[in-house]
Amino acid sequence: SFCIGVIIYIFITELQELLYYAVKVFFTSIVSIFFRRVEAIGVKNIPHYGPVLFVGNHANQFVDGLCIMTTCEKKISYLVAEKSWRRRVVGDLAWAMGCVPVKRAQDSATGGSGMIIELCDMQGRNSGEKSRSESDSGGSKEGLAE
Repeated sequence: SFCIGVIIYIFITELQELLYYAVKVFFTSIVSIFFRRVEAIGVKNIPHYGPVLFVGNHANQFVDGLCIMTTCEKKISYLVAEKSWRRRVVGDLAWAMGCVPVKRAQDSATGGSGMIIELCDMQGRNSGEKSRSESDSGGSKEGLAE
């Protein structure tokens, strides 16, 4: 029984490695279809041993992750929202890729109750007075807290 458990554990850990590199090959093909050339500058500066933190500065975090994965020789572990980690398909893919779940503050936020009322604005007017732009747009200073 113990030996079977060890064999299953080894199979699962090797399966994860196999899935990672299969996904890497797949995404390398996809990136080569959509981008004529991907140039990674400074790859020689990445240490061969020890942890490394990659931070993408592109507006689309998915493209950044794909480009880093396809151009870097190191195995990459991504951070994924714990909320996504718990979803069936996305969570399974995240596990296969070796992602690390992270609990975000916005995922545990709860809605409040009550009203927010502005007593006076920066010019000293009380909230009952509307400025010209507020009257035109129909905007109000009162609202429910989210």
